[in-house]
Amino acid sequence: MKFKRIFSITLIVALILSIASINTVMASNTVPTLASQNSQSSVGYDENVKIKVGHSKQLIMGMSDITKWTTSNKNIVQVSRTGIITGINAGKATVTATNKYKFSRKCNVIVTKSNDSQSTIGYDEKLSIKAGKSVTPSMGMDNIKKWTSSNTKIAKVNKKGVVIALQKGKTTITAINKNGFSRSCVLTVTTSPKLSKTNIVVNKGKCANIKILGKAKSINNKYTNSKSAKIISSSKTSNLKVKGIRKGKSTLKIKVNGVKSINLSVTVK
Repeated sequence: MKFKRIFSITLIVALILSIASINTVMASNTVPTLASQNSQSSVGYDENVKIKVGHSKQLIMGMSDITKWTTSNKNIVQVSRTGIITGINAGKATVTATNKYKFSRKCNVIVTKSNDSQSTIGYDEKLSIKAGKSVTPSMGMDNIKKWTSSNTKIAKVNKKGVVIALQKGKTTITAINKNGFSRSCVLTVTTSPKLSKTNIVVNKGKCANIKILGKAKSINNKYTNSKSAKIISSSKTSNLKVKGIRKGKSTLKIKVNGVKSINLSVTVK
């Protein structure tokens, strides 16, 4: 009887140890939960954010390993791949961050109007100017680092955002800020460069005056002269002097704004 009792106790102890061992193994092989996979906590988690139009902010979502950022309305707020949001227009939108474990968090963004010099107040979605004129579009963004023109034969833009109209047509001016956000403005140039006269008569050895209309101040002219007449003015001016060299008729060519060639018929008596 004593032997049976000892054997029973030994068997129970062995069974308990076996169950404990199995639980230990199972616990070591358990897949971590989403909560344990996220090394960051909700400390600093931006559930609600207010920014002004044209301003940017880095969102903190309280998660690690974020692989995707989305916005519910790109016309209100845009978000970069690193979680920097930029206010585009006044309104509300939701920005969502998703990590590699498919866990997501949302942030409600309220964009308010800005009183800054760069805001949607005056944001130039469309502009019209004459050839030779300059304009700097208001794009409603801070920290613009790049400007481009879709058609540099119609208008060109420098790195400060100054647009120079060259000849009649349409082009799209785009500004990109340091966070990679962009805005565009459709620019219509309503006129092309032209001469005040296309036919002139000048005596041999004398000069006649004509004017270029629509010349950009910063772009020099290029002249193609003839044996009977030539332009003796500086390439920088819009007021031209044509001198008669010898009797006859000829056609001079004047390239204005680097894009438009204009013919001038000259008769020398």
